[in-house]
Amino acid sequence: MVASLFSELIKSTASPYEETLAYEFLYSDPSATLKRISGKTVGLGKTPSEVLEEESGLLDLRESDRYKEFQETIDHKLGSFDLFRYSISS
Repeated sequence: MVASLFSELIKSTASPYEETLAYEFLYSDPSATLKRISGKTVGLGKTPSEVLEEESGLLDLRESDRYKEFQETIDHKLGSFDLFRYSISS
């Protein structure tokens, strides 16, 4: 029972990193506006990664070169920031 509760918790937990990547990818569309993205996410109660998954259909956009470019950029901007290490030293 504990294992099933844990797996449900993991499924329902949003990763800020993954959501940032998905949001940046959605916003990179030339026709994207804040209003359109908000309508797809907040307006429908979905996360950016859920919208990205729906829009990609059978393709996994996370494997695309464009998505990987965003991933590299965000990783570079984050640097070696480690929340766990930061919270312990505080």
